[in-house]
Amino acid sequence: MNDGGGTVTIEQIEADGDAGSTLRLTHHNPPRYEHREILSFAMTNEQPTEDGSGPLVLTTRKPMVLIGKLTQFPPRGDLYTLEQPVELVGLGGPDDLLAVIEKFPVKVGGL
Repeated sequence: MNDGGGTVTIEQIEADGDAGSTLRLTHHNPPRYEHREILSFAMTNEQPTEDGSGPLVLTTRKPMVLIGKLTQFPPRGDLYTLEQPVELVGLGGPDDLLAVIEKFPVKVGGL
């Protein structure tokens, strides 16, 4: 995202997701699946500041859980939504709540 000269970068912390991620068959005919992707990430906001304090780096307090309702796997452009809001904390630790992501619809797979 770029607005007025700054950028926001989101980078996944573990490249392969979390071990708790699951794919569950919820209906046999036609097949339907629920895919829960559990991810931790760091977000860097490089928006220029007046005091020159540098970029703001936030991380997830708890991993983000994205849920996709699928008719096939792997997904091909399917929409995933947040299970619950994601709390972002500063480098000061888990008590340093600085932001919350309320919605994060994302398409997974496909072109």
